[in-house]
Amino acid sequence: MAGYTHWLAPQLDSLAAGFRQEFQQLRASACADGHGRIPETVAWLHIGFAGFIRYAVDSGVVSSEEGEQLSGECWTILNKLAADQSRVVAEDRPANKFLDALRDMLTARVVWVRHTSEMDSASRDGAFIGWEDSESYFLIPGETYRQVCRFVQAQGGRFPVGERRLWAHLAAEGLIETFADGSRVNNTILKTISGERRRVLCLKRSSFQL
Repeated sequence: MAGYTHWLAPQLDSLAAGFRQEFQQLRASACADGHGRIPETVAWLHIGFAGFIRYAVDSGVVSSEEGEQLSGECWTILNKLAADQSRVVAEDRPANKFLDALRDMLTARVVWVRHTSEMDSASRDGAFIGWEDSESYFLIPGETYRQVCRFVQAQGGRFPVGERRLWAHLAAEGLIETFADGSRVNNTILKTISGERRRVLCLKRSSFQL
């Protein structure tokens, strides 16, 4: 490392001049499905590794061909790690956690919904959380959130955000229908169901498939 810093110091200014362009090129081609700052991290790590490899080649420790091979292997490994991390980040998103829990709850009949064309009928197994039609689910906000939290807790977990923040996450990802009232945006809407106006969370069916 001492040898590397001595090699690097006199040419640091000239190398740094090209870092930005190299960084932008690497970031653009790094793990296309990367989340947040992951592609940036991959780009900077590879720039650092490639610099050390250039020092190793100049020092005669490895050949140019070996240096290229090592740089290629580094790029492959960094992108694999980035893809793995991206999947972890996606799974931890509150919107994804909510959709996964809701899907499992409906499949296991822990909760149920009624079609908007149906009249009130006898209760089924599980908790009633709303209605559905061919395009959307119309969920009772508070009850749906309580049931999701209860389901997650029963599996030994804890839902990461409160109710209002969860609806905000869903809205930000375009998963629910929102209603603009002047400068204020409501994450729930008023919907007439069975002749009664109800405030519901309108979850787009296209974003949620059983």
